Amino acid sequence: MRKLKIGMLGTLHDHSVGKLDCVRKFPDIFEIVGIVPDSDERIAGYRAAGFNNFTFWTSAELKAHPSFRDYPLLTEEQLMNAGCDFIMVEGFEYDLPFAAMRCVENGIPVHIDKPVGRDIKAFTDLLRLAKKKELPLQVAYMYRYNEAVLDCLRMVKSGELGEILSCTAQMNIEHPAEKRHWHGMFDYGNMFYIGCHMLDLIHLMQGMPRRITPYITSSGLDGNTSFDQGTAILEYPRGISIAQSNGTEINGYQHRQLVVSGSKGTYEIRPLEMKPSAIISRQGKGGEIKEFPLPSGRYDSMMLDFAAIVLGEKENPFDYAFELDTHRMALAACGYDVDYTSEIGL
Repeated sequence: MRKLKIGMLGTLHDHSVGKLDCVRKFPDIFEIVGIVPDSDERIAGYRAAGFNNFTFWTSAELKAHPSFRDYPLLTEEQLMNAGCDFIMVEGFEYDLPFAAMRCVENGIPVHIDKPVGRDIKAFTDLLRLAKKKELPLQVAYMYRYNEAVLDCLRMVKSGELGEILSCTAQMNIEHPAEKRHWHGMFDYGNMFYIGCHMLDLIHLMQGMPRRITPYITSSGLDGNTSFDQGTAILEYPRGISIAQSNGTEINGYQHRQLVVSGSKGTYEIRPLEMKPSAIISRQGKGGEIKEFPLPSGRYDSMMLDFAAIVLGEKENPFDYAFELDTHRMALAACGYDVDYTSEIGL
């Protein structure tokens, strides 16, 4: 396998440092040419507006950061002309489809963090151009590569669980007051920020729903007014599925879970993170506990898979249409006015 030259565009996303630490572990596969930071002026503006986050690094801070300091800080033009095999787009969420579009316009494949902005037209245009140019594109839904999720999906596709009736997907966390205030940078808070992962899982297991009803609320804890709690009800022909993402649950990280209920069995994954564990129940039988190994890293399987896709060693298991449908579901679950029932040609 030849080395892939890669770079990072933007650093404001929460996953930027974790993604960089991931590819740094594989120097025989990835050669990191440089980082395009978000501007110091923009970060100062966010702070002046009362927002703060651990990724609000100035250029000086990035140069001293143990994960970033070994790589040159570049302009966007320099990165576009650095001969990258792909670029990791890790800026502010609303900017992601536009930044990725600039990469694709320059003929560069993209790994884009999630959710890919709030502008469905911008994302659709990006997908259309990437498809037209036959450029690989990956959205950073890392649970797609979770061993327990893959095992559950295998059972869904094989029919071992029977007809899928419903899913319950929870991605909760215990965020401090400052982080929950930061949720206010997004129209729909925590549901937009991380709830999209749960819509992706339900989409994987059940496809597109007939109807999505969002319930987005604020706990009011610590005087916070952002939407730190979100639930979406998804209607399918055989039942109701639920996606939930709250930023207020004590030990919520350990409680992250996916339950897929079918006419022949139920597959429950809890916890979803760290070392996944599952209980598989079948008609007339008790639950079978299935343990999965501790993954080498949260993003390793995802990034290695994209490397193989870019190198032409495998097809992308998630095509452009699948990415569009996941994003339509995610935006609708927040409360955006998005058409998620019509077929959209790419």
